[in-house]
Amino acid sequence: MESEKKWYQEIPPQQKVEAKLGKDFAEAGPNLGQGIGKGIEHRILEISDGEGSSGELKEQAEKYLGMWREFESSLFARITSENMRSPEIVETAIKGANALMSPEITKEGGEAARRLIEVLQKRYGIK
Repeated sequence: MESEKKWYQEIPPQQKVEAKLGKDFAEAGPNLGQGIGKGIEHRILEISDGEGSSGELKEQAEKYLGMWREFESSLFARITSENMRSPEIVETAIKGANALMSPEITKEGGEAARRLIEVLQKRYGIK
């Protein structure tokens, strides 16, 4: 099976993206990841500045980081796993989350929220 290597095993992904789409696209993922990381870092700082014992603050921080670890794992699986891969679910989840977090209400946000609700209701059997 050694001869069945996939392209990403032969050429580093960032190099392939840069060759096909350009440097801006090759750097976009790592740059977005850094931005998300800074947001998480900021929230952990807020938790550490909060009220409570060191143990309570650690528990809050661990709960927050656990949420992000679960998201990271699920996202990775939905993007890369052969049997769980679903770019559509990733897009629906991100658009729905953006609709919730956006400071203004838009028609597109409403549609994204409705779509996310429909997908979740179907998945969990909620009516």
